[in-house]
Amino acid sequence: MGGTVCRVHGGAAPQVRDAARRRLLDLVAPAIVALAEIVESSDERARLAAARDILDRCGLREAEVVHVITFDAVEAEIARLEAELAADGVDAG
Repeated sequence: MGGTVCRVHGGAAPQVRDAARRRLLDLVAPAIVALAEIVESSDERARLAAARDILDRCGLREAEVVHVITFDAVEAEIARLEAELAADGVDAG
């Protein structure tokens, strides 16, 4: 975006993408060292954030809770709310 080089010979060229991948891979070891230093630091909030990041990247995420509601349950809840409104004298129209 905003570049002056064509897509084929610029950022999408295989040699450019490979060079970028190599530059990123060169930063993996220092990033791991930095995270290890943060995990061992005295700043509790930073330690917790680093630990969560590491666990997340290892696939050890906090369990996600998913609530499944059936169509029948939705209809029943709508009927309940309409009855409640009617009892209060409100037109649910």
